[in-house]
Amino acid sequence: AWLLFNVVRFYFLDTNRIGYGELFTFLTSHQLVVGQFFFPIMMIGIFYLSGYYNKVFLKSRLQEIVNTFSSSFIGMILIYFIALINDDIHDRLLNYELMGILLGIMFGMVYICRFCITQIATHNIHRRVWSFNTLIIGTSQAAVKLEEKLRTSKKSMGFNVVGFVESCENQDARPHNLPIYNIDDLPQLCIDLDIKNLIIIPHRHGI
Repeated sequence: AWLLFNVVRFYFLDTNRIGYGELFTFLTSHQLVVGQFFFPIMMIGIFYLSGYYNKVFLKSRLQEIVNTFSSSFIGMILIYFIALINDDIHDRLLNYELMGILLGIMFGMVYICRFCITQIATHNIHRRVWSFNTLIIGTSQAAVKLEEKLRTSKKSMGFNVVGFVESCENQDARPHNLPIYNIDDLPQLCIDLDIKNLIIIPHRHGI
């Protein structure tokens, strides 16, 4: 995205007057080569701080769009004040156009890549190629029905139920197809079974 933006940027600048008569000379200048390494790393840092990498799977598409746009907007502002503010452009409107182009290129290219990755992940989850170990807290009839629904649904939601956790005594159903664990062992179970999700079913409540 940064390289493509600099190609566009070349035609906005009076490059002959500032010593960059050719596109190749402009792109291989010391300042742009340094930026080609620095700015992508800076953007990864912004994406990290935005929390995007905290939850790799089961992302909300809307949240992904908002996160990508807001991160790209922050990156655009930082890049402008670090690298673009001293460009030889006297028309302020052209500066705004450059900022808009930079934002559009960064958002577009990053989101297209993210969309493809998310689409592949969603496809693999729905086909049960990828799944995540899950415990259901509760052994009621509602808990049993939920486990059956997750296991038999045509499109998987990624929940691989590996057991139930007994949350109270005298519940109205006793699932036998999966292990039943004690609620006091839950912290250690999450470690031993590599649990990624906990589904809590209130006692005597429907699904």
